[in-house]
Amino acid sequence: MATAERVYIDKALVDVADRLVKRQIAGSTEVGGVFAATRELAAFAAGLGYRKGHRKAVGEPGREIKLEALARLGGGGTDLVEVLAVAVARSVQILEDDKAQERATIFEEFMNGGLEHIQGFVNEDEGDVQAVIRLVRSEMRRYETDAEAVDLLGARL
Repeated sequence: MATAERVYIDKALVDVADRLVKRQIAGSTEVGGVFAATRELAAFAAGLGYRKGHRKAVGEPGREIKLEALARLGGGGTDLVEVLAVAVARSVQILEDDKAQERATIFEEFMNGGLEHIQGFVNEDEGDVQAVIRLVRSEMRRYETDAEAVDLLGARL
């Protein structure tokens, strides 16, 4: 589903994505959340998907994310797309210009895999921030308190 310029959140995962993004997204009924922008959630989810080894192909496209929006991440979102691609391909040849769609597909699948994992942590009885803290704590066992997990997430909360 990905193109060289865009990736898509699977339609089945749009509700959880909308819930976790702080600002109102066009077509969304949710306000609030944890992440300041969809691109931040996309980067977090892709990293989580990679960590968990979980890729999910898009069944039906839901929300579109332009890859150029990832370039506006302070931590190098475009670099994340490339690093994930090199890690999967085990070759820097994936960075060639004619492989842009392949890189985008790898990122998209890890992003949706991560969102699917996040979906299992988010429930109606718990605040979004608490759900993300619980998720981070489950991945980073060395952190002993919620305060340390919040420090890890920093300004994203």
